[in-house]
Amino acid sequence: MPSSDKTPARGTTARLTRLALLLACALVLGLLERTLPPVALPGVRLGLSNAAVLTALYLFPFPEALLLALLKCVLLAALGGSFPAFLYSLSGAVFSLFVMWPLTRLGKVSPVGVSVTGAVCHNVAQLLCASALMQTLLLSYL
Repeated sequence: MPSSDKTPARGTTARLTRLALLLACALVLGLLERTLPPVALPGVRLGLSNAAVLTALYLFPFPEALLLALLKCVLLAALGGSFPAFLYSLSGAVFSLFVMWPLTRLGKVSPVGVSVTGAVCHNVAQLLCASALMQTLLLSYL
């Protein structure tokens, strides 16, 4: 007897497949972004791979979006990042995710607004992480 689309096993497989596709997109976009020339302003980048995390926030429960963000950070670091870069990425991803998640649930902030808020929070968390690692409050992008 064929299973219907509503059976738990099929639903779980479909969810995992969608998450795996979003992770693959995040990794490809993250690696692609590394090949682009730097933007004129220090510390500024497009954050292409974060589009997959933002998509996950709208399509999946928070724990699955968090898992996607964590896997993205770990795998991109394993594919050619440094340990400090991993820590900056991880701190930015986790903090921005915790700020973006409630905004996606409110329904009053557009995806662009959520993304911009996440980008600002990502930068703030990276600066705080750098400050902790360097044991100073005097940080500058220049």
